[in-house]
Amino acid sequence: MLKKEQRLSRDKFNSIFASGKRIHSDAFSLIYSPTTDVPRASVVVSKKVAGGVIARNLLKRRLYNIIKTNLVHDTILLTKQGVKGKSFEELVEIYNDLLTKAK
Repeated sequence: MLKKEQRLSRDKFNSIFASGKRIHSDAFSLIYSPTTDVPRASVVVSKKVAGGVIARNLLKRRLYNIIKTNLVHDTILLTKQGVKGKSFEELVEIYNDLLTKAK
């Protein structure tokens, strides 16, 4: 999990979701906004992507761990159906590809 100062507040989440730049892959949609303050992040995993609570929380923990190491922008990471069946290494690779596109 991220520290409290690294998590997006509801207001900041809504503003980034509405006006942030978007980059898509088969597993994620990355919505980001450059920041001058402390970079913050949030992960969204819907019930359609990972049905049960245990599966959703496992996926969230993995994604927060990936984001924690490479946090540079205010970021929202939306998961898609393509995230199912991906290994941790594949998720890291996909996230890093999205970050290089964002720069």
